[in-house]
Amino acid sequence: MSSIDTATKNQINTLTMTRPHPLNFLSAEELSQASAILKRILADQNIQNFRFKNVSLKEPPKALLFPYLEAEATGMPVSQRPFVPRLVEIGWSIDNERKLNESIMSLDSNSEVRRISAKHGQHSSFDR
Repeated sequence: MSSIDTATKNQINTLTMTRPHPLNFLSAEELSQASAILKRILADQNIQNFRFKNVSLKEPPKALLFPYLEAEATGMPVSQRPFVPRLVEIGWSIDNERKLNESIMSLDSNSEVRRISAKHGQHSSFDR
């Protein structure tokens, strides 16, 4: 194995061992990462002025979570447990508009995986 392969493997092992539990609250770093992803995507779409309405962990589907929890219960080391993606749900709107948008951000791929915009007449509970 070359030194590059070893370095890459060590980096992956470090990431896996320091990866938060799938149900842990979002850390300050993860909040910053998710907001930076959204800001970059909206800037690419020439949307400069927007407001965050809410930011929260998007809980993983049970089909992905159960194998992780079963591995955890058996005492399997974190580095060997099944991968569960970390997703963040962000509610946001463009300044001076009442149209709510909801984006799901992947902290693993640094990308927006889904966006849902409210239909005409719908608004968030945060709008007044």
